[in-house]
Amino acid sequence: MSNLYVKNGTPIGSVSLCTKCSYGHIVEGYRESEGIQFCTYDRGMTIPFRVKSCSNHYDKNKPTWEQMEKLAIPVEKGKTFKTVGFLLQPATSNKAGDEEEACCEE
Repeated sequence: MSNLYVKNGTPIGSVSLCTKCSYGHIVEGYRESEGIQFCTYDRGMTIPFRVKSCSNHYDKNKPTWEQMEKLAIPVEKGKTFKTVGFLLQPATSNKAGDEEEACCEE
């Protein structure tokens, strides 16, 4: 038996994006046909199909900003004696007299 490839076909057994979304409310029965999805983002609409992509998806496994602030370790600026930035040195003069002195000092 050969494998068939259908371009842009509907995937079988794909998981809905709503299962990972904090706005999604999913009720499933024992059969595959027994299932209801609700999106509570705006007004709680019923979605009769499995969702592939959503512009309002918010992953419920990611922490909120407040949770990240509670977990963060405060870092204070310490004192250092290292020089910050570049150290500029005075430019040497390249006058004709300096060049003659440099080559004649042998």
